[in-house]
Amino acid sequence: MFIRLAVFIFFIVVLVSNFTGYSFASFYSKMDIDLKQGSKLYKPVFLDGIFGGKKEKKVNINRDIADFKIVDRDSFYKYAKEVYKVPFNEQMLSFKMFIPDTWEEIALRSSNRIDISSDIPVTLSYYMGPPISELRPRLKVQAMRLTREITAKNWLRHFILTNGYSMLDDKIIYDGDKFAATNFVYVESDITYLGYLRAIIHGDIVSIVRIDVPQKFERLYKVLQQEAINSFILTHPQGGGVEVKKRQKLGDGALYVSYPASWVRKKQVHNEAGEKIAFELHNIADEKTVFGFMKFETVKRNGDITLKSELDRIKQELKNRFGIKIKKIISSKPSYGPIRFDYIREEIYKVGFNRKIDAQDHELRFLVMADVEWYIFIYMLSPLEENDQLNWAINDRAYKIIRDSFE
Repeated sequence: MFIRLAVFIFFIVVLVSNFTGYSFASFYSKMDIDLKQGSKLYKPVFLDGIFGGKKEKKVNINRDIADFKIVDRDSFYKYAKEVYKVPFNEQMLSFKMFIPDTWEEIALRSSNRIDISSDIPVTLSYYMGPPISELRPRLKVQAMRLTREITAKNWLRHFILTNGYSMLDDKIIYDGDKFAATNFVYVESDITYLGYLRAIIHGDIVSIVRIDVPQKFERLYKVLQQEAINSFILTHPQGGGVEVKKRQKLGDGALYVSYPASWVRKKQVHNEAGEKIAFELHNIADEKTVFGFMKFETVKRNGDITLKSELDRIKQELKNRFGIKIKKIISSKPSYGPIRFDYIREEIYKVGFNRKIDAQDHELRFLVMADVEWYIFIYMLSPLEENDQLNWAINDRAYKIIRDSFE
């Protein structure tokens, strides 16, 4: 029965092929040619949706929009307008900048006063550009209050890290201690954005201006983004530092040093002869947690006291008190200070701790100054930047304020 069925099917196929002039041999021959020529075999449409391969839908961009005619600085200012704002009638927050004519201001809540937080940025002004494929670039001017001394560069790095952004090339552009800027990228609602942000510290305020654009349109907005941010100017910035400074006498009273008031002074020593003065400064979160430690010592020179003997004594003190062991010298170089000192040297070490097996390595900075009468020693213990970026930044700033304050 099976043989009869097979013969019948073969007979039908031969009959059809004779009728159409198309044979099995010609079919396989054609398929072989097609494959050699690289032609596509039939593929069901639904496979595109499962396995990919669909081309992204082309976005129609209106090239007549002025934003996309901005290709350099001259064309930016041709299609931009200057805005001047005094947010919430606070002169210290007032600014001016240039933005494209096509961008619209988004209304914020109306209020006669504003509380600037130290936890999250407060938005002062908000603008949005024309939509492209339902996506819109956006500009925000914001502000935060600072409670500790920190440079703009280190504040910006901390801001990027804590918000889950990624810096492009891990690069921050900065100008002194008060200005810093960077490019960064992040994802929001499955859309990737590229941002450019500038931070300006004035008094205890950090002013922030940023433009975020959909990354797929980065090329179209690159010049606009850079020029608009760089045109931002604070018209009435606050002066001074973040914190009030305290003043401390060193040595014979002819030398003073200033330090941020948030650092707690501890264990002050002053012998009756006035030959030795010592005190400590602590960067503390509570009574038991110290995130930064500094010690100051001034020793009057005499025949029994030499620079070597004092350095050996301090080294032994660090070993006995903290169990410190030197792992690596990071830098050793002459430093600067009051002109009365003939010898000034600064060294930075990476150190570990013998007593605490699980303790993280720290940074030890050591500054020595000597004149004909006095030796002055300052050393600081701080977490490494890679272990605690914020407290390292606070300690670094305080140390440099102190080093620059000798008078």
